Amino acid sequence: MQIRGNKSYEHVKELEKRGLINAVKHSRTKLLTTTPGFADYFGITSSNPEAVRKALLQNKKLVGVSPMYRTLALRLGLDYLVVNPYNPGEEDLSRLEEIDLLIIAPGYLERVREHYCGDLIEAGVRTLPSLKRAQSR
Repeated sequence: MQIRGNKSYEHVKELEKRGLINAVKHSRTKLLTTTPGFADYFGITSSNPEAVRKALLQNKKLVGVSPMYRTLALRLGLDYLVVNPYNPGEEDLSRLEEIDLLIIAPGYLERVREHYCGDLIEAGVRTLPSLKRAQSR
């Protein structure tokens, strides 16, 4: 079950009341972040956002997508990180180490292999259903 929009704020209020998250008003919504209490409660060794994300995704493959495939990953319900695998900066190189599967545009395999050696899919029309299956393996 997914809860979105205004209906989610009752749950957010409860989590905030328990000290598990911080909710800061940002424009017409709220930016949510976990607290050190969140990490403690769930037995996560660090409250660092990346450590929390890894712990929560422990049994799932984390997918890396270029900005071009962000909307696709969102629509497919994938757990993903946006990364520039074609000309990666320092942050992108760090993210490439975290991900289990990288989705790239066709024709960039050699360039991407300079920076990434994990599982990779060159996304084409025929490969879209495989993206969803690959994450659940």
